[in-house]
Amino acid sequence: MGNTQRENFYRLFMVPGLGHCGGGPGANLVFRSELATAVPLDPNRDMLTALEEWVERGRAPSSFVASRLNREGAVERTRLVCAYPNVAKYRGMGDVDSADSWTCSSEPAPHPRPGPIARSSKK
Repeated sequence: MGNTQRENFYRLFMVPGLGHCGGGPGANLVFRSELATAVPLDPNRDMLTALEEWVERGRAPSSFVASRLNREGAVERTRLVCAYPNVAKYRGMGDVDSADSWTCSSEPAPHPRPGPIARSSKK
């Protein structure tokens, strides 16, 4: 089966900082709920609405915006999440905590080079 056929019914979204069963240090909300009313019911912000758009209207998501709420329930961070194999890449300017500062890219993210850890010579 080719990529085009697969993409008709399957998309993978890897959400950095989202724990397996929820929570985590990143933008960890992908849909609106009674505990996350600040997340809009929009297919670009709510994965359940995006799924509904895909199944009922044939509009498959290629990206969406995950959110993180503060203690008061307001959105404090948004992050662009892209359909695999694409990844979110910082545009190089703007607030890193805003999804608007990111774009989906087919370029892989840079990985740290293996090697010794640099240590300060100060004592």
